[in-house]
Amino acid sequence: METEEFLQNVKKALQTNKDIDLNTNLLDLNEWDSLGMVSMVAMFDEKYGKKVSFQKLMDVDTVNDLQKILNDD
Repeated sequence: METEEFLQNVKKALQTNKDIDLNTNLLDLNEWDSLGMVSMVAMFDEKYGKKVSFQKLMDVDTVNDLQKILNDD
């Protein structure tokens, strides 16, 4: 999986225009709320065929943590 593609998918799912990278703290984004988490669950499922629980999303801090979830088996 290409990191730049993943970052673009995260930005699109969160509907943000802010620049993000793997070190971006999600709590610094106004878009990281319950609706943002729902969008992230949908993005993981639609783009990557991966089911992600809300509990896992509640445990992440950074965009890198999101990428780690994707790479976990």
